[in-house]
Amino acid sequence: MLKGHVASNIFDVDTHLGYATCLRSLGEWNLAEDILQKALLETGRKGQFIEQALIMLQLAILLRYRGRYEKLLELLFRAEQISIRFKSDTLREAVAIEKLHVLIEVGDLEASGQLIYELADTRESCLLKAEVHLLQGDLEQALTNAYLALQYCDNDLLFGAKVHTLMGRAYKQQNNGEAAKDYFSRALAYFEQQDDMFLLARAQANLGATLIQSQQYDEATTLFEAAEKVQIQLGDHVGLSATRHNLQLVKITFPIDQ
Repeated sequence: MLKGHVASNIFDVDTHLGYATCLRSLGEWNLAEDILQKALLETGRKGQFIEQALIMLQLAILLRYRGRYEKLLELLFRAEQISIRFKSDTLREAVAIEKLHVLIEVGDLEASGQLIYELADTRESCLLKAEVHLLQGDLEQALTNAYLALQYCDNDLLFGAKVHTLMGRAYKQQNNGEAAKDYFSRALAYFEQQDDMFLLARAQANLGATLIQSQQYDEATTLFEAAEKVQIQLGDHVGLSATRHNLQLVKITFPIDQ
C-alpha cells in the first residue's frame, strides 16, 4: 500500500518517510535514498521546511549506515539551520541526537562528551550517554546508563536489542566473556525478530567476535560469513571492514580443518 501511494502523483511526507524507513530496514538502501532525495526536493519546492528537515534526518541515518559522514554532516547543518529559523526545539534535539551518533561512530571523545549534556533526559539520550561513557572507557558509568535505558524498553524489541548490544560491548571491554556472550546473544535474538538487516548483521558480527574469545571458532566463522554476505549487499563498509578483519583472524590463526 505504501509503495502504491508513493508511486502515485499524491505527495505525502509521512507516507514517503514510512516507505523509505521500511526500505532501509529491508536493505533496499539505494531505493530508500532515491525516495528521500525526491521527497527532499518536493518539500523544498512546496516550502515545507520543517518536513524537509525531518527528511534530512532520515537521509542522514542512511548515510551514517553507509559511512558517508561528510555528506551526512552537511545535511545535519542544514537541518539545524531550519530548526533555528523556525525555533523548533524538538527538531534541534533530533539533529543533536543524530550528530551525537556520528561523533560516537568516529570516536570523537571531546565533542561527544560535550554534546551529551545538552540533550534532554529521554531513553535515547540515556542510551547515548552509555555509548559516550563506553567510548571514554568509563565502563561502570556505561553500564549504569545502559541499565537505566533498559527500564524504558517495555515491549520495544528494537530498542531493547540496542541496549543489550551496548551492554555486551561493555562487558567485552571488561573481559567478561560470558556476560558479553549472554547480552550479544539476547540482542541477536531480538534483532532476528525485526526486519532490519543492517542491525542483524552487526549483531552477528558482535557475537562472533565474542565467540573467538571462548574459542568457538566454527560458530564464530558461521556468524561472520552471514554478516559479511549482508554487509556486502548493503554496502555497509564500516561494518564489513571489521567483520572481514575478524573472519581473516579466525581463518588464519584457527583454521577450521584443524
